[in-house]
Amino acid sequence: MGAAAVLLAAAGGETALADFQGEPVTCMKRYAPAIIKLQSAIDAGDMKAVLAKENKFKMLNTYWRNQPKDFAAQTEISEDLLDSAADGQTDKVKTLYAKYMEKSELKTFANLPPARQYHMTNRDASMGKR
Repeated sequence: MGAAAVLLAAAGGETALADFQGEPVTCMKRYAPAIIKLQSAIDAGDMKAVLAKENKFKMLNTYWRNQPKDFAAQTEISEDLLDSAADGQTDKVKTLYAKYMEKSELKTFANLPPARQYHMTNRDASMGKR
């Protein structure tokens, strides 16, 4: 019985490690810039530009998938934002966008300097991106 408990505990540890293999960071790097750049379109009242980024919102929300409370909150805000954009409610979109961007992760990411990719050995620095 003791061996089974050790085996079960070891398997659970591997599962926990498998939950984070860089997906959140990649998600943030790939989808956040498009959402951050929406600020000017939202200020101008361009709801078509907001609606065009629906999939980017959905994919960026997966950054919080391992934090169910944050994932649910960001998903709800983005869905309300997109519904308001479809209805042409520009003031509500501005308010919801500001609320969406209040997450500390997004604030930090928006203020980071561009990364150097020269002499980097990762999939984001491949020759196809130069």
